Amino acid sequence: AAAAAERRFGAGRGGGRVGSSAGGRSGPAAASASAKASSDAALLDRYAKDAKQCQHVGCRASVVVISTHCRHCNKTYCTAHSLPESHGCATAAAAAARKDRRGPPAPMLGGAPSAKPRPMDPNDPKRKQLEKRLKATLQKKEESRSAKDSKAKSKKKKK
Repeated sequence: AAAAAERRFGAGRGGGRVGSSAGGRSGPAAASASAKASSDAALLDRYAKDAKQCQHVGCRASVVVISTHCRHCNKTYCTAHSLPESHGCATAAAAAARKDRRGPPAPMLGGAPSAKPRPMDPNDPKRKQLEKRLKATLQKKEESRSAKDSKAKSKKKKK
């Protein structure tokens, strides 16, 4: 990796002048700057390589085509290690599931949880529509009961 970094950033830059890679400096400062540039390049190469491979310890499967990004540890895994339980995020996944299952906290009014729903405005068009539907449903039920009652009375008279 250091040789690749040297080819990419290093020695032939600047027309072959001595110390050109360190901004005109020579000696230990130039060597230090050159070493820092090569270590930075090596680090970037390593991260670029890691971005194309599964991040599970011991697995180096390619994740260029199909990969899964873990929301708990922010790493990329192959399909074999995509589940949080298979790459070591089981406790974080369980905690997140518990948090999701609980839902948002109950609204607090005056220090106590609100048990009563908020009443609707009497002039709200939605309320009027609901009242109209309720009246229609009640009327249908009443008509069906009265029809059943009249049939039952006619059967009794025949007997």
